[in-house]
Amino acid sequence: MNKAAEKKSRKAKPRGATAEAARQHAQRAVVAEKLLAGKTLTAGLLHEIRNPLNAAMLQLTMLARRLRRLAPELQPSLEKPLSTAQEELQRLDEIVERFLEFSRPFALVPAYVDLTEVAESVLASLTARAAERGLRFERSFRPTHPVIGDKDLLKQAVTQLVLNAIDATPVGGWVRVEVTEEDGEVLLMVEDSGAGIPAHLHARLFEPFFTTKEKGAGLGLPKAQSIIQQHGGTLLFQESPAGGARFRIKLATSRPPQ
Repeated sequence: MNKAAEKKSRKAKPRGATAEAARQHAQRAVVAEKLLAGKTLTAGLLHEIRNPLNAAMLQLTMLARRLRRLAPELQPSLEKPLSTAQEELQRLDEIVERFLEFSRPFALVPAYVDLTEVAESVLASLTARAAERGLRFERSFRPTHPVIGDKDLLKQAVTQLVLNAIDATPVGGWVRVEVTEEDGEVLLMVEDSGAGIPAHLHARLFEPFFTTKEKGAGLGLPKAQSIIQQHGGTLLFQESPAGGARFRIKLATSRPPQ
């Protein structure tokens, strides 16, 4: 084999790997388009919902004041249904606020960020929660160059991944966070020893409003992915060799000036 052919052979990528990369790229493009469309629709819809919602909450507040003027023996039978209605409207208002927050664009405040520091901070804040569920954290942090990004937003994204891992892991299990660097990119991996995610759901993990949780809004992973994409990176799902889920963040490194 001559040198030119040998060089070409070394650079050639397996056909399967190229097809898989193309498939993942197309899938990310579809999800990003849905994300943008969903955000636009959600923002308009929720603003329309919030106006009558606020009016209803105000009317209930006024009704509660009038209730206190009634004879004491008449109040108990009315207080419970009124209180229930107020609680449910408050819960709905909180849901609307979460959706509105998701639909707003993120304002990045770029700086040099050490992803190991971000990971350590997230684990420290969630240690008590993991202990309550009988889980342990495992760490593997290698020296890396910083990335340019918004530290608070990146922390939000990593926090969401670790929270999902905690929720998916049974008592006695573990959640592992790893930070390393390869080929000019910092990789942050969150892996768990849970039961994993059924194969037929893999393609929908980053869809807005899709969730397998009874009380979930389906916005955690889409928001995390949106944050990483705004940083020019990727957030991908993989099956863990341990049987659970593995999520990998990839961000380009950036060396600060000396």
